Amino acid sequence: MPATLHIDLPRSHNVITHSPDEPEKELAGIATLNLPTKRFIKSIDVDLKCVEEVHLSRGKEKHELLSERFNICGEETLDAGVHELDFFFYIPNTFVYERHSHGTCFQYLKATVIFNEWIALPLSRKLDLLFAAHPIGWGYIPFGESVQSSIEGLGPVEVAFNTRHLTVSCVIEMEMHLPQAVADLRVHGIRLSVEQATMLFSRNDQHYKETLPPKTVAILNQGTNTLNSNILPDRLSQTYPIKARYLARLPDDTVIRGSHCDYTDCAIRSTHKLVLEIWHSTHSNPLVYRARIALPVRIPHCLLSFDSVLLPRYEDHVKMERLCENDERKYAGIGKERQESCNCTKSYEEAKAVAMSIHDIVSPIGKSRSGRVEKEGFYVSPNDFELSKRNDPPKYLYD
Repeated sequence: MPATLHIDLPRSHNVITHSPDEPEKELAGIATLNLPTKRFIKSIDVDLKCVEEVHLSRGKEKHELLSERFNICGEETLDAGVHELDFFFYIPNTFVYERHSHGTCFQYLKATVIFNEWIALPLSRKLDLLFAAHPIGWGYIPFGESVQSSIEGLGPVEVAFNTRHLTVSCVIEMEMHLPQAVADLRVHGIRLSVEQATMLFSRNDQHYKETLPPKTVAILNQGTNTLNSNILPDRLSQTYPIKARYLARLPDDTVIRGSHCDYTDCAIRSTHKLVLEIWHSTHSNPLVYRARIALPVRIPHCLLSFDSVLLPRYEDHVKMERLCENDERKYAGIGKERQESCNCTKSYEEAKAVAMSIHDIVSPIGKSRSGRVEKEGFYVSPNDFELSKRNDPPKYLYD
């Protein structure tokens, strides 16, 4: 029976979260060495690596951003049996996992046993890690922001976006308010999209950067951009204000990447906008116009995202189960946060319940007593003739 070596992280899974409030985090683990016979050891080491690869138009760059070694023991004789060997590292919150068509940034642990014996091959084991940035540490990331503008043909417009937990794959609520809509207004269609812009940076030349073409993913489509459709309801009075409310789900991280956080250092950086397009006309002027309203937003990774179960297959890779199906350990010791921090594994109805609970923060998710209308679409709101105060701060926002 040959000797075997395994790596275990008893106090966490292999997804390590970084928040701006924690400059570094301890990663403690156990290397388990099973020896069928007494062996002479030359050294046992555990290496922590973070490797970044960026594909620029002028060539590929590869850098080792983090390289630390924990020496467990030097020359020593170990008896037959199971030996549990502790190790630990302090990880800076600077580097995060990235998987992009123009490069990657990945982290891993590698334990190596070198035997002090004639013709004895080294024994090694590798465990992939995932460093994720989370803007406020653990738990929900509430988000509530609005944009106010005045658009010819629509008049004053306010668009608000709300959700209790903003990450990739979350459900977000969009509300639109037209307090002074013209009497013969027609709205033919609306489209809500996520726009991702990605920049590539060179670590060899601090002044060099590349901007990739923006990527736009539609998450809501209602109506069309032609005169053939009209999605506005009939108004008893042509002076009544108009409102609309829709729920839409953001793409998962197989489609878009998480937004770059200021406290992290990455050569592949993505920024995002929520973009609402409105196609409108009037009966008196039957030409279709397009209004565009954009809101910059930072969309964090989901902690149990597809990234965490699609880690690249390196040599001697330790195959991992889906984290949501893993053993009975609490996710990083937090308990219920294991599910609250995850949108990717929620059904649409579950993610929708989380999003809507922002309006009734004290009630259990899915049992809101806020009295909000659950229907989606355009509707008439006879008494809402004014926008909310422009200088009011957003209801919920993360830093």
